[in-house]
Amino acid sequence: MTWTPFNKQYVWGRLYISHNYICFASRVRDLVTLVIPMRNINVVEQATSTNILPEALLVTTKSKVGRGADPYGGRYCYYDIV
Repeated sequence: MTWTPFNKQYVWGRLYISHNYICFASRVRDLVTLVIPMRNINVVEQATSTNILPEALLVTTKSKVGRGADPYGGRYCYYDIV
């Protein structure tokens, strides 16, 4: 799940992590696709848990843009990988 500021709501989807990218694809085809190159990532941190995002990650890029994501059930695993 990620926050989409253009329509001010959370969008469900999948978080993918490779050696070079962190990607997000929404469940609804072509609603949200997010690709962040690892070279542009400044910080990945465990965000404060809420009722909506119980295991959230906050990815901050070098341009100081923060993106929240919830890897549903595996925050610590994803956090260790990144």
